[in-house]
Amino acid sequence: MDLVRRLLSPPATREASLDATLAAIQSRGFATYAGVPVNDQTAMSHLTVWACVSLIADSVAMLPLHTFSENAGGLPEPVPDPPVIDQPHPEMTRSEWHIRMIWSVLMRGNAYGRILARGRAGIPTIIEPTHPDEVRIERDTTTGEIVYVVGRARERVPAADMLHVPGLVIPGSVYGLSPIEYARQTIGTGLAATEYGARFFAEGATPTGVLSTDQKLDVDTALEYQAKWEEAHGHRQRKVAVLGGGLKYAPIQLSPEASQFLSTMELSRSQIAGMFRVPPHLIGDVDRSSSWGTGLEIQGQQFTTFTLGPWLRRFEDAWRILLGGSLFARYNTAALLRSRLTERFQAYTMARQGGWLNIDEIRAFEDMAPLEDDRGTDYLQPLNFAPIPAGGSAASVTPAGTSDQPQGG
Repeated sequence: MDLVRRLLSPPATREASLDATLAAIQSRGFATYAGVPVNDQTAMSHLTVWACVSLIADSVAMLPLHTFSENAGGLPEPVPDPPVIDQPHPEMTRSEWHIRMIWSVLMRGNAYGRILARGRAGIPTIIEPTHPDEVRIERDTTTGEIVYVVGRARERVPAADMLHVPGLVIPGSVYGLSPIEYARQTIGTGLAATEYGARFFAEGATPTGVLSTDQKLDVDTALEYQAKWEEAHGHRQRKVAVLGGGLKYAPIQLSPEASQFLSTMELSRSQIAGMFRVPPHLIGDVDRSSSWGTGLEIQGQQFTTFTLGPWLRRFEDAWRILLGGSLFARYNTAALLRSRLTERFQAYTMARQGGWLNIDEIRAFEDMAPLEDDRGTDYLQPLNFAPIPAGGSAASVTPAGTSDQPQGG
């Protein structure tokens, strides 16, 4: 709720408060009740956060991105991709560029790409990913337009030269909400549980057993017995224990309270996966049944629809603004939705016989080259299908290959 109040505060107060927020992230992070500060670096050290962020970023990075243009009827038509679609920045691949941008919006709620150069028709040719810590958003007091203040030099970049993809945005704000701030208690609890478990096994804070006797022992005698026991059986030595003087050894079992951190870690893992909307089985959590579907294909469809879909739409909206005019870009999720071989081929057969896919289009789905001499560009037309006449009905259509003339006898 602190960030909500800051974003709804007056502009001057809001800017100062947001500066303090960024400083907190850069220095030690957001405070948590578990006592572990949470920022983007510490959050990524949580295995579940790493798994969710890398899964979404890698999944988006592997998707093909193609350019289309709206024709006179408003339908999309494929057009050659501008160079910026294939490589938004000359010093990184398209996959690397997407991973940087997706990381920013997943972890910090905002992804920024500064436009450094433009080509023909004003289409950008170089878009440089900018770390969210280096960007502040202000509103020009004269024109009222949004301006991005970048870097320590506080260079003012107009909105037209900045690609900004926000995450969840509340009314009255231009910033996307930071997931690591709002989930800091859950992430901090998971980090604290992990640290506790590591220290517990490393330091051996709980003794492994107790030597007891009914006899009275002074301090020196007790220490002598302890030293002799550790000398013979300590440091993971597997020697036979020989006890005298009425001594008895009793091992200490791990108490339920001491092992509670295991349940805490499981709960933290489930909550973080829910925050990123990632199905648990995709990050290795297979201890419980999944409500995402009964088959891998269904689960893959739901992951593509409900996890990747909203992020892809945000980036597609940003690409539409950058390309301008009637051009827009779409991510092809077909590679993530591939079914089993037989089911895929059956679907291709239905599409081919239905007349809405040709051979070359089907071969493209399978990463195969088109047939030579344009032999794969023809569409099939079923012989028993015919268009309905204007003002007519399906009953008035004469199937192809038949005649409405009476047959002679």
